[in-house]
Amino acid sequence: MTVIDAPRPTMTDDERRALIQSAARATYNRKVWMSRVFMVFLGLALIIALIPLLSIIRDVIGNGWRYVNWTFLSTPQAAEVSMFNQNAIGGISNAITGTLLIDAIATLIAIPISILMAISLYESSGRIMNAVRMYVEVMIGLPSILVGIFIYVVVVTPMGYRFTAFAGALALAMMMIPLMTIACESALRAVPETLTEAALALGAKPSRVMLRVVLPYAVPRMITGIMLSMSRAVGETAPILFIIGSSLVNSWKPLQPATSLPTMMFNYLFNSNYQSQKDACWGIALILIFAVFLLNLASRVIVARTQKGRS
Repeated sequence: MTVIDAPRPTMTDDERRALIQSAARATYNRKVWMSRVFMVFLGLALIIALIPLLSIIRDVIGNGWRYVNWTFLSTPQAAEVSMFNQNAIGGISNAITGTLLIDAIATLIAIPISILMAISLYESSGRIMNAVRMYVEVMIGLPSILVGIFIYVVVVTPMGYRFTAFAGALALAMMMIPLMTIACESALRAVPETLTEAALALGAKPSRVMLRVVLPYAVPRMITGIMLSMSRAVGETAPILFIIGSSLVNSWKPLQPATSLPTMMFNYLFNSNYQSQKDACWGIALILIFAVFLLNLASRVIVARTQKGRS
C-alpha cells in the first residue's frame, strides 16, 4: 500500500512579511519597555543624588551669602581675635591672594608638561608609552595627601622645613598633570583623521601637522580639560595643608608662606575657639563653590562657541 504525503502548506509572501513585522514589532516593544524602565531607574538615581547636593548648596548659600561683601573679600585675616569683640575676625583677602598665587604657579608648571606628555602618548606606542599611560592613570586615583607628604619630604625638608607657596604649587601641579594629560590626549584623539591624512598627503612633515593642524583643532577641548583640572585644584586642602605655612598679609612672593581658602577654612574649623570664625567658613565655602562653578561654566562656553564656529 502506497502512502501519499499530503502537500505541505506554504506561506505566501504577504504572510511571511506579516510574520516578520509581528516579530520585529514585539522585539521593538520589548526594547522600548526596557528602555523606559531603565530611564525610570536613572531618574530616581538622579533625584537621590541631587537631594544631598541641593541640600548642601542651600545650606551654604543660606549661611554664607551675608559674608559675600567687599569688606570681607578685601580685608586680610585678623592677627588675633579679641575676647571682647569676637566678630572682628577680618576678611579673607590674604587667602584669596594665596589661592590665586598657588593655583597660577601650579597651572603654569602643569600645562607644558601635560601637553608634551599628551603629544607623546598620542604619537608613540609601545611598552614604554603604555607604562607611562598606566602610571598617569594610577596618579589620578592617588590620595592627594600622599602628594603633600612627598613634597614635604622632597622640597620642604631639604629647605630647612621652610613652608612656601611654591611648595604648595608643586603639590597641586603633581595632581593636575595626570588629569590634564589624559584630557589633552583625549582632545588630540578627537581630531578627525581625515585632517591629518590630508596634511600628510600634501607633503607636510608630521611635526608641522601636529603644530598647524592637530593642536589648533584640539586646543578648545584641551582648554576645557585644563580648566576642569584647575577647578579641582582650587578646593584641595590635604596636599597643601602642611607645606605652605600661613600668612596674615597679602603676599605675591612664591618663596614665602601663604594661606589659601581651603587651609583657612580648615584652621577656622579645627583650630579656632571662636564661633565667629567657624561661621565664616560658610562664606569661604560659598566663594569656593562660586569659583569652581565659574571655571566649569567657562569651559563649557569655550567648547560650545568653538563647536558652533566649526559647524
